Amino acid sequence: MRKDSYAGKAKDVMELLEASHLVLEGENILNEAKTWNGPCLGASFPWESTIWFEVKWHIKQYKIEKYMDPILLELDTLNFNMIQAKLQMENLGIKEDLSLARNRLVESFLCAAGVAFEPNYTSGRKWLTKVIIFVLVIDDVYDIYASFEELKPFTMTFERWDEKDLEELPEYIRICVHALKDVRNEIAYEILFLRMLSEMKLPYLKKVNQVTDMEDFLPTYEDLVYNVSLLIQLCNDLGTTVAERERGDTASSILCYMNEMNVSEEKARKKIQDMINKAWKKINGHCSTQVASMKPFLNQAINAARMAHTLYQNEDAWFWYPG
Repeated sequence: MRKDSYAGKAKDVMELLEASHLVLEGENILNEAKTWNGPCLGASFPWESTIWFEVKWHIKQYKIEKYMDPILLELDTLNFNMIQAKLQMENLGIKEDLSLARNRLVESFLCAAGVAFEPNYTSGRKWLTKVIIFVLVIDDVYDIYASFEELKPFTMTFERWDEKDLEELPEYIRICVHALKDVRNEIAYEILFLRMLSEMKLPYLKKVNQVTDMEDFLPTYEDLVYNVSLLIQLCNDLGTTVAERERGDTASSILCYMNEMNVSEEKARKKIQDMINKAWKKINGHCSTQVASMKPFLNQAINAARMAHTLYQNEDAWFWYPG
């Protein structure tokens, strides 16, 4: 690859850079292109990691463009406002006496909207927002509030859904479990209700083998789910290690790597970034072999990975500001 051949061809360089973010494992040429083109263009945020709601920023930028089309600008603004109007959420239902729960409702809904932004996923956004809220609460219970001895029965409760394990635990843990069960039951009820509405159609679809059980297709995408989850955790560690260390939180992957390999934080962060890049290559591999019927699932899984970049792209990680 001749680097000098791209001199003065910004459009070609940009297209090559975008293509390099769809690199698969073993494609060394695209890896080299990514290494060279990124610094060349000053690209700080690859297209694969962007998310739809950043269109607001693009609209602002387009306003000041020399050859801005007023009609196109108005259409973009109307489209953005219409989508925003459809993304109103309902009350999460977190109990007021769960005092350890941080106020993260807006941020949680932002995550849910980033994963499933289409208007037809209204219920999914609401359910996912509630799940994210409780993920944050349970994460704080594990990392900050509960002792190791308290976490044993707490974990068993989620594995068996048996509240007998909670009898001797602090009240805040019991409240957390009860609140989570309420949300679980609410989501299950809504799903059953929606399924009842389509029960006239479902038997026929099963008859012609158009309906697949979760157990049948999840093993196929186990590696995808793993790499998306890994990427989210690693992006979290890159963005929150400093803040979590100051508040006495548990060790992150960065601190663990520093201690195990006896290296500096800078080298540990580079290692974590390399792991993120490898995870993206595996995710890209699933995209290139996707089945049409699984496209919604794949899109939302990939959006979750993109959302991690959006939240934690800066080291100060706005998602973890106090309050």
